Amino acid sequence: MKLLFFLITFGYFLDLYSQTDAEYFKLGSEKFLSKNYRGAINDFDKVLTLNPNYFEAYGLRGIAKYNLKDNRGAIIDFDKYIINNPKDAESYSLRGFAKSKSNLLKESIIDFTKTIELKPTYAIAYYNRGVAWDMLNEYKAAIIDYSAAISLNSKYASAYFNRGLAKYNLKDYLGAVEDYDTAISINPNYKVAYSNRGSSKQELGEFNDAIADFTKVLEIDPTDSESYANRGNAKVNLLNYKGAIADYTKAIELDPINKSAFVNRGYTKNKLKDHRGAIKDYSAAINIDPELATAYFNRGIIKILLQEKTKGCLDLQKSIELGEKNAHQLFKKHCN
Repeated sequence: MKLLFFLITFGYFLDLYSQTDAEYFKLGSEKFLSKNYRGAINDFDKVLTLNPNYFEAYGLRGIAKYNLKDNRGAIIDFDKYIINNPKDAESYSLRGFAKSKSNLLKESIIDFTKTIELKPTYAIAYYNRGVAWDMLNEYKAAIIDYSAAISLNSKYASAYFNRGLAKYNLKDYLGAVEDYDTAISINPNYKVAYSNRGSSKQELGEFNDAIADFTKVLEIDPTDSESYANRGNAKVNLLNYKGAIADYTKAIELDPINKSAFVNRGYTKNKLKDHRGAIKDYSAAINIDPELATAYFNRGIIKILLQEKTKGCLDLQKSIELGEKNAHQLFKKHCN
């Protein structure tokens, strides 16, 4: 939260209390502002031992606990502060933050809604309520809130980004691309927006444009393993198998436990008739995740192709046990 918010909302109010209470509160406030949250909490504890009705101490102690990821403790302190300050919109918002971090999503929505009732022009509250709806997979409700935040702040890049993601989850890929376009126009180095726009373009079959977006991500962050893998996927769709293998290989160099990159590289090697190389990649994926049904399935098919029927059927059987529906028919055809 902004320093101005700390000072205005929770102020010192030193003249309301005994000098001892005020001195501890002042010390705690100074430590709080210097981000010494544990020291601040210690001083606020002393304040509240001396004066349990020193509500400003509950407020600042709650924020300090939130910053130390003690969300449950923060909620308790915000409860105390709000009892004495029921019209403080930002305090409901802070408690909503802490509740969302504690996975109390429906309760956090109630707090963000209260914030909006008290302060209807508070764009951040709409945004945060949208995030809570997102986490509940209520994407239409999330879009409404992100749109409200954007109507209050047309330069809210994160709101455009999140609205784009919600649209993507609703399979509105064109709408998602439009929102990512706007987020990027506001923040030209918005790495995740390029990545998500690339994924949306892949869904639209715009593979060259998707490659351009993943390449932009890698210009911003050359260590982004997932973007190499995603670019490899787009190249596969363009039948550029050698280029795809190069990208999957780089993804694996950066992230040696990227099981999807191993699976996809195995698939691509198989397309190039490098069956042994494909088996090796599927085996590597299985070593990372022994319950990866797709890897067993694909490896089994290749082994059968290579006349290793017994081993191939064992892989197909394992994939069936792990829930691979496509394996049943092939198992009946080749293994009975």
